[in-house]
Parts: sequence; structure tokens; C-alpha cells
Amino acid sequence: MGLKFFHIRFRLGLLIGFLPVIGPLASDASDGHWAYERPVRPELPRLAKRESQGSPVDHFIQDRLAKAGLEYSRLAKPERQLRRLYLDFVGRPPQPGEGLPFLANPTSREYERLVDRLLASPQYGEKWARRWLDLARYADSNGFQADQLRDSWAYRDWVIEAFNSGMPFDQFAIEQLAGDLLPGATLTQKIATGFHRTPTCNVEAGGHPESNRVNQVIDRVNTTGTVFLGTTLE
Repeated sequence: MGLKFFHIRFRLGLLIGFLPVIGPLASDASDGHWAYERPVRPELPRLAKRESQGSPVDHFIQDRLAKAGLEYSRLAKPERQLRRLYLDFVGRPPQPGEGLPFLANPTSREYERLVDRLLASPQYGEKWARRWLDLARYADSNGFQADQLRDSWAYRDWVIEAFNSGMPFDQFAIEQLAGDLLPGATLTQKIATGFHRTPTCNVEAGGHPESNRVNQVIDRVNTTGTVFLGTTLE
């Protein structure tokens, strides 16, 4: 086994290994807190009548509505549907002239075509990558007093492209955690490890280098635990 491959397995092993260790400890301390229970795929609820052909999620929505004695709201007008889609997928309202095929023929087929066009838009990744970048505590500066600028844009662009290209989540996670240790790592995979290069950094005179390094390591550990395990490691 190559040294680099061993490092990858070691890092991911530590990350995954926290799950069975933290689970029992957390269960003892919090009386089986739901956050530490193993996820189980639920069965689809049986419906008295199926009102729509859609995602399996619709089964749970319809079941909950029926139990509450409620019904779906009336279908929104095409203009409102168009506005919602643009805000949800690309983060802005439609410009004049956009979505005209759907407005002229608001069928389910045209609706799906509009969704596909928005998913293929570069603006889709620009909007939704922000959620991940917030988790990764991305910033274009050091974030510490003097707050000097730093070249973090390459990692930002990598995340955007990952969203736009539909990168599988396992690859998305591995390249950020250990992209530089992959066999024959590409420049792009090395850029992905910018996930570990975004902590605050004190570059002011008098700052202790070792103290700064330790603070950054602690920040990386806490961020990795929070993002990938949903729990702090402090």
C-alpha cells in the first residue's frame, strides 16, 4: 500500500470511525438523541387516493395533509411558478422575455424543460454553492483584525463547478478532505483541499507562529466534524 493511499484511508477512517464511537457515547449521555440514531429508510405511507404523480416525498406530504384534514393549496398561476423557479434555482427573478415558452404553454412538459434549463445554467452553481461555502467558512480574506486579502477564489470556483457538473457527493467529499493525496492527483483535485485552507490567520506583528498553526488545526477539525458529522469536536 502506497504511503499516500494509506494517508487517505487513515484520514477517512478517522472521520468515519467517529460515527460508531460518538453514537453510543452520545446515546448514553442524551438518552438516544435522534441525531445519533442510524438513518432508516421509511416505508411509503399508504394513501386512500393518489392525487398526483410525483416524487415519493409526495406520499408523505399527502399523508400528513390527510391526517390533518387539509388539502393542497390551489396551483399557482404560471407567472408565479416561473418567478419561484428562477428564485429557487438561480437566485433571481426572471428577466423580461425569459420563460416565455412556459408562459405560452404552461404544461408539465414545459415546466420540466424550464427546470432542466435552469439546472444547466452556470448561475445554478453560483447560487447553491454559497450554502456549502458558508459551511466551509469560505472568505476572501484572513478574517482576523487586519483582515488581509488572500487568493481563495480557486476553491470557490471549484465548488461552483462541482455543483454545476453534478459531481457525486462521495467524490465531492474525498477531494476536499484529501484531494492532494489521491494517486496522480490533478491540480483541480489539489485545489479542492482549499476546504482546509480557509481558517482565520493572524499575520500581524507579534503573532506567535505555533499558536497560529494550532488555532488553524483546531478550526479545521471542528469544521470537518460539523460539516461531515453534524457534531462539534471540541
